[in-house]
Amino acid sequence: MEQIALLQQIFLWSALVYWAAGFLLLWRIPVPGEISEGEGGRSGVGDMSVVVPARNEAVNIGVLLDSIAAQRSRPLEVIVVDDQSSDGTAEIADGFSGEGVRVIAAGERPEGWTGKNWSCHRGAEEAAGRLILFLDADTRLEGPESLVRLGAEHARCGGMVSVQPYHRVRRLYEQLSGFFNLIAMVGSGAFDFWSRPGEADGCFGPCILMDRAEYDAVGGHRAVGGQVVDDLALCALYRAKGLGVHCFGGRGLISFRMYPGGLRSLIEGWTKNMAMGASLSKLRSIVLLVIWFTGISNAALVLTLWLRFSAGTSVAASVAASAGASAGTGVLMVMVAYGIYVAQVFLQLRRVGSFSLLSALLFPVEFLFFVAVFVLSIIRTRVFGSVSWKGRSIKINQE
Repeated sequence: MEQIALLQQIFLWSALVYWAAGFLLLWRIPVPGEISEGEGGRSGVGDMSVVVPARNEAVNIGVLLDSIAAQRSRPLEVIVVDDQSSDGTAEIADGFSGEGVRVIAAGERPEGWTGKNWSCHRGAEEAAGRLILFLDADTRLEGPESLVRLGAEHARCGGMVSVQPYHRVRRLYEQLSGFFNLIAMVGSGAFDFWSRPGEADGCFGPCILMDRAEYDAVGGHRAVGGQVVDDLALCALYRAKGLGVHCFGGRGLISFRMYPGGLRSLIEGWTKNMAMGASLSKLRSIVLLVIWFTGISNAALVLTLWLRFSAGTSVAASVAASAGASAGTGVLMVMVAYGIYVAQVFLQLRRVGSFSLLSALLFPVEFLFFVAVFVLSIIRTRVFGSVSWKGRSIKINQE
C-alpha cells in the first residue's frame, strides 16, 4: 500500500513538472499594442513600402490587398512580386492598381538564389519607402489600424519587428496544425519565461518590418540569397550587427489560413517548414520541450492503458483492489492528469490560432501527427536532400 501511495505521489508531482514546462516555453506572447494619441503620426506608414512575394496565390492575394486597402493610414506603395505564377495571381493583383498596388515580375532567378529570396530582393530594389514591410501573400491584416500599430511598434523598438500571424482554422483537418504553430513560436526563443525583448533567435517570414537603411546595411536579401530560410538568415545578420530582433504574436493584428488546399498540401507544407526552419538554438528551450513532450506522451499513454483495461474486471482494477486501493482513485488520477493537459493545450493553442476544444481533447492525435511529419521531414532532408512546394523541388542544405 505504501509503495502504491509513493507511486501515486511521483506520478502527480512529475505531471505537475511536465505541465509547468509547457507554460514556461510560451510564457508571454505580446502583440503590437494599441496606439496612443499622437503616436499614429510617428508610425511611418506613409513612408512604408509593402513588398508581397507571390507564387500561385490567386486564392489569397485579393484578400490581403483588400485588407491593406481598408487601412486608415495607407502605405506609400504596395509592390506585388509575381514569381512566375500560373493561376492568375498577377492579373488579380493588377486589379488593385487603383489602390496603389504595383505588380512586377520576378523574372528568372539567378543561379544560387531561392525563389522567395529573389522575389523579396526584386521588391526591395523597387521600393522607395524608408520602411520595408515584407508580407506573405496568404496573410491578411485584421483591423484598420494594423499597419499603424506595426509602424508604431517599430518606432518604439527599432531593429527588426516580426509578427507570427494568428492561424485562422476553418476545416477539420486544419486542426492538425496545432503543434506546428506552437513549435514555430518556441523556436524563435522570444516567448519563454526568461526571454528579453530584442533578443529573439528567430523571426517569422510572413511579416517582417525593417528600416530600409538597416536592411541595406546588413546586406538585405542579397546576403541571404542562397539560404532556404530567409527569415532566420536575416535575423542572424541583424543579431550579428547588434540590431534588435523583436517578435510578436499576431492575434487581432494579422492572420493567415495555412494550407487550405487539403490534407496533402498541409502535410507537404509542414514537411517543408520543419525541414527548412525547425530551429531551437537555446538549450533551455530544448530541455523544456523534451520535458513537456514527455508529459504529453505519458498523459496519452496512461489514458490509453486505462481505456484498454477499464472494461469489466480489468487488470488495472484487479491490481488496485489487491493493493487495497479503490479503482475510483486510479480513474480520478488518470482523468485529472489528462484533463490538465487538455486545458493547457487548449489555452496555448488559442494564443496562436482559432483552434477548437475538440483539437485539445484529441491532442494525442495531433501530437502523433506532428511526430510523423517531423520524421518525414528528416527523411526528406537527410535521405533525399530536398522537399517539394508549389511545383518546385527545394534543395535543403545539410551542412
